[in-house]
Amino acid sequence: MEKPTESQLRPIKTTAILLGMLLAASVGFSILTTWVWLPERMDELVLNAPESEIGVRMENALKNSSTPYQDIARWMGSNRTVLALEASHQMQLRIDQLQAQPGLAIADQAHRLAQALKEELPNYQQPTRSRVYRMASQMSNWDLGTSSPEQGPFLLAIEDILRESSPPSPSAHLAASDQMVLDYLKSTQPSDTAMESSANFSRLGDVDLRGGLPWKQQSIPGDIHHSIGSLPKQQGHVHKDAEVLRANRRVAIDQPLKLPTMTESPKQLPLGPRVTESLPDLSRLTTLEIMWKLHLQNTRMVQHARETLMSRNFNADDLELATRLTHPDVAQRLQLVRELPVMPRDDRTHWLYYMTKDPDEGVRYSAVAALLTSSDPRLLRRLKADMATDSSPRVQALIRR
Repeated sequence: MEKPTESQLRPIKTTAILLGMLLAASVGFSILTTWVWLPERMDELVLNAPESEIGVRMENALKNSSTPYQDIARWMGSNRTVLALEASHQMQLRIDQLQAQPGLAIADQAHRLAQALKEELPNYQQPTRSRVYRMASQMSNWDLGTSSPEQGPFLLAIEDILRESSPPSPSAHLAASDQMVLDYLKSTQPSDTAMESSANFSRLGDVDLRGGLPWKQQSIPGDIHHSIGSLPKQQGHVHKDAEVLRANRRVAIDQPLKLPTMTESPKQLPLGPRVTESLPDLSRLTTLEIMWKLHLQNTRMVQHARETLMSRNFNADDLELATRLTHPDVAQRLQLVRELPVMPRDDRTHWLYYMTKDPDEGVRYSAVAALLTSSDPRLLRRLKADMATDSSPRVQALIRR
């Protein structure tokens, strides 16, 4: 058989080279579109969208964005009020969604969200800054977990946002007494007559000290004007009980006053009743669903979940075990799966069965493997029926053995 000549192979090589060039061009165009052209185009479509299409275009852009928090934070600084409001609404929705999840699971997202708000904060107008202040106040109560490396940077970013976006205190809101003093100081002008010296006396005995020193009386805010000549004489003056201060009930100047003792820590007046959100009804949820709420950001919800579990005959040990079973860290749940089979508990099979519903494939696999060693035929039948539709092929293969 004759080998193909060079002239016969040349069209094949040319075709292969052209196909390679087309493939490389398509890959390059796809990368350019995904990482360069598409983000800029989507941003332009959102910023120039008609008012009726802003919400739809913004949601479509966020679905295809690799940096959604940065995009929303940038749109919140738009000069278009409608666009800034819609972006603020989208950011608030994401904050509410993160708040309903365990802290360790949202640590990275929470940090990126706070950092995006902090970077764009100088570009916001006052209404948007007020909304950002409320968002930061809501996130300041989040606990991302002591083992999370984002906990420290997250709290620092929230502190900076609160400090820079705090609403200014209006200077016009002055106390009534302060306003009175300011008005008095503005209306009072120094004059020669105000500094007028008192009359000269040749002898000290000529001065009647019973009526006080002969200074010229000046008006002060809120004082009733009296002339020096109208001052009553001390002789023959009888003090009535109504004129005496209730603090001492004494009129003689040579007797000590008994004033109330000032305490070092005065009592704080009670704040008014605080309006709190009503707690949801957890009675319709399964026990496992309630256990997954033990790591929420809302402490009232966590306490509500604990009380609901206690109403279902959970004791302190059960609550501690439930907290470990739903820990946000997968490593903690895997450790519990290894410990449960040797725990001195009669109900350890029930807890292992709970862990077959874990969102992590490794936890489910370990829990199923431990339960397959049981000699209870009813448990094995139920386990195989439940796990036959598991999303993990690895778990399904374990069941079919």
